[in-house]
Amino acid sequence: MNCLIHWCKNFPALNRKQRLGVIIVILLLAIGSATAQELDPVQWEANLLSTDSIAQIEINATIEDGWYLYSQFVGEDGPIPTSFSFGLAQQESDETVYSFVEANEFSDYTVNTFDEMFQMDLIKYKKEATFSIAADEIVGKTIYIQVEYMCCDDNQCLPPVSKELIINYK
Repeated sequence: MNCLIHWCKNFPALNRKQRLGVIIVILLLAIGSATAQELDPVQWEANLLSTDSIAQIEINATIEDGWYLYSQFVGEDGPIPTSFSFGLAQQESDETVYSFVEANEFSDYTVNTFDEMFQMDLIKYKKEATFSIAADEIVGKTIYIQVEYMCCDDNQCLPPVSKELIINYK
């Protein structure tokens, strides 16, 4: 800290070229830190759709342009598949990984193609994806859903991410 105070006091003593160099370095550092912000290209929302006889959990993913979210159903040597686990108490989701219905089969946003990055055929989603599962015996309870997923663009893949979604059923 003492060094910073000494440097600030001597800043006016620098010649014009030195001050310009210092300002450029500070600007580059500021720009670099702004662009190094954590990427989060997938946003999640969970809803409970219910009628008198049936309840269904619907999970929607909104995916930024240029990014892809992978299906639940990928091969062993591929990306981390999207997976869901849920429970009725926070931080106590059961260990079961549930297979949700992927309601995207005929969507324009479903891409079923050879993936160059993983060198295999994959199902992935762009722009949006919807997953759903029937949910019984949840009246008046709060549902905690843990979603783990991986996403990539054409140049990079982000590490797997785990997010918690909450549905308050009244």
